[in-house]
Amino acid sequence: MEAIVANRWTRLEGDWDYDILLPLFSFRPEGYFWMPSYRTRHWDGWVSLIQRYDGGYRVPTGLFLAQQESLNEQFEFQTSYKLEQPKFDLHKLPKFDRPYQSDCVHSMITASRTGGGLVLAGTGTGKTYIAAAFFRAFLGSGCFIVDELTLQRQTFEELTKVTGESIGIIGDSKFSPRRITVATVQTLARHARSLRYEKWSKNLEVVIAD
Repeated sequence: MEAIVANRWTRLEGDWDYDILLPLFSFRPEGYFWMPSYRTRHWDGWVSLIQRYDGGYRVPTGLFLAQQESLNEQFEFQTSYKLEQPKFDLHKLPKFDRPYQSDCVHSMITASRTGGGLVLAGTGTGKTYIAAAFFRAFLGSGCFIVDELTLQRQTFEELTKVTGESIGIIGDSKFSPRRITVATVQTLARHARSLRYEKWSKNLEVVIAD
């Protein structure tokens, strides 16, 4: 058996036991028993993140890496990596007034090369500045997702100021992406099945959700 790890998906090829995989790659959403009627009344609440395809299964790479230790305990398999690592120019990083901001950005850069991660930071610690510094050094295409227009405007201003470049907007009835784009989750969902969204999203390398 083999696990082929790429940026978004890990392919599980060979004789994997689906019944063992399922508990590791599924979840029950909170309040699942109140879900709308489009779910059958016999639904047990589990949402599987495993996708079948010819030759085996595939699962999200971040989830695979999180569950790799548990998989090692139950399966014998080989792992190969085909990760396309994001590229950065560290000379473009701005000056940081607070040392922990620099530490955080460097940790984000490291984590982005192995599937990403979570940043936990309190109010007033400069989360948007940290994200803007990350995008300034990043050489690819990225998106910063927020959940309301007020945050979008604030984030747009901060990203513009720190990166020194024109920032794209997806939100407030606009769909105008650029190398770095700030978007509301509502507008992304509205355009999710459009051709222009598909063309833009395929080139995204890094997404930060606030």
